Amino acid sequence: MDSLHDRVPAVLFRDVRYRYHPDEPDALAGVTLDIMQGEHVAVIGANGSGKSTLARHINALLVPDTGTVTVAGLDTSDVRHTYPVREHAGLVFQNPDDQMVASVVRDDIAFGPENLGLPVAEIVTRVGDALATVGMSDYADDDVSTLSGGQRQRVAIAGVLAMRPAILLLDEPGAMLDPRGRRGIRRVSRGLHEAGMTVIVITQHMDEALRADRVIVMDSGGIVCDGPTADVLVQADLLRSLGLAVPFPAALADALRTRGFDVPVTLDEKMLEEAICRSFSSM
Repeated sequence: MDSLHDRVPAVLFRDVRYRYHPDEPDALAGVTLDIMQGEHVAVIGANGSGKSTLARHINALLVPDTGTVTVAGLDTSDVRHTYPVREHAGLVFQNPDDQMVASVVRDDIAFGPENLGLPVAEIVTRVGDALATVGMSDYADDDVSTLSGGQRQRVAIAGVLAMRPAILLLDEPGAMLDPRGRRGIRRVSRGLHEAGMTVIVITQHMDEALRADRVIVMDSGGIVCDGPTADVLVQADLLRSLGLAVPFPAALADALRTRGFDVPVTLDEKMLEEAICRSFSSM
């Protein structure tokens, strides 16, 4: 597999500022960011940190007040690029009902491709492929209202996938789901990333962030930390200062180290377990 250095940019932010109202502080406060094709990125932060605003800029639902956002080489501020950008970067909202447009599963997924004016055979193929990808083929003829929250979220993802985007944006996909539903969404996003898709997850759930290769931490509209997941999510003091949960291995390692135990700061539970055993055996 190519290294990230060999890949081309999927998304570029350059000193992006945006505010929803002139009397409010910036929702994005000078964000500069590169996301490369094929990355699996989690964007985390407390409510109001700017992470959902960031996602909406990638999908051109919002455009910068100042600065530039470029997706697949297209400037999102150029109205001629709005629909090409949205075809390239598909956004799934936290509430799947917000993007349901038909009562039957297969009809809902077909809506986007139909609006592209694709031949019927191509639409049928895309719907079938999308359903299979999210594990919902057996529900193609079901009424959307009869599905669980996790199943509706997978249908929403399938509707985006039927548009064949290169980037999948998931905005708080597990916010309204129980742990089982979140596990199902994680499996889908992991499989899509392994198949080569760029996946960007906006989340406050550490179990979702832990699956990413890279984590971006936001606060007050800016990026306060950005790096490999194993380096970012062990920063217990930073995460706590922003009101975010600390992954259990990192929290345990931090607590043990403050009590004088020689254990590594790690997200690797097996490594931590072995270090704890060595530490106790040497006492």
